[in-house]
Amino acid sequence: MIPKLNGTRIQPYPTFFSFKKRSESFWLEEESQNNLFWEESYFRAGMSSSKWRGNLFSSGNIELSAAITQSSYLLLSFCEIEKIDLLIRYFKRADIKFSGVLGPASAVARFCRGANLESTPSAKVKKFRILEKPSSQGFEMDDWKLQRVGDREWPRARIWAIQFVEDTMTFSNPAPTISLAKKMMKKGDLFFLINERGEACAMAGFGRKTPNKLVINMVFVSRGQRGHGLGKHLVQHMLNEARLRKYSSCILFSDYENPDN
Repeated sequence: MIPKLNGTRIQPYPTFFSFKKRSESFWLEEESQNNLFWEESYFRAGMSSSKWRGNLFSSGNIELSAAITQSSYLLLSFCEIEKIDLLIRYFKRADIKFSGVLGPASAVARFCRGANLESTPSAKVKKFRILEKPSSQGFEMDDWKLQRVGDREWPRARIWAIQFVEDTMTFSNPAPTISLAKKMMKKGDLFFLINERGEACAMAGFGRKTPNKLVINMVFVSRGQRGHGLGKHLVQHMLNEARLRKYSSCILFSDYENPDN
């Protein structure tokens, strides 16, 4: 029996495929904010999993999507914030277990307060900020350029991937980020920003995509060259690359709260 809560109901799904099929039109309403659901669907392709996933319905319409990821985080969609309280009640009744929460900052904060996770030392929380940028048009190209990372450049890219984790992630080990960088490199989607002297000074890649947008991941400026606007410069070049690939906009993804990020 599917529990009903104040005129709403929560519908779980037996497979991620069936979940995506029913939910994707809702995700597309806030495509940038919900971009991690496509990443999870790519990861789940061809895999069987007993992880919970479901939608909260009101008057026949999806108001909230949520799923336990392969890493046992509860992934939340963009939603009207009060819907989070209904999901908390459902999870308590169903005794659904998870090791942490990730998603849009407002949704994660509401869930953590309502579920009393802020006082739980073992709970892991990832709040992310999303910026959507149109692919660069009219960007004045200079003597700086993007260079695809290949096998010869990989040792530096690997070191920078490790430093990226050290700089941005409180409770992660570098292995998944190194793996992501390697996958981006193999696909031709990992780049160095090369200055006018031919020196690599920053790195970024297209780590995933939604149906209509590219996601810019792992924006990293060499530690010795920060404070000079190179991150913005790098992103402009990545936006221009996206335009050349016929994408109208990109998603900039940040999963840590740092006013200087």
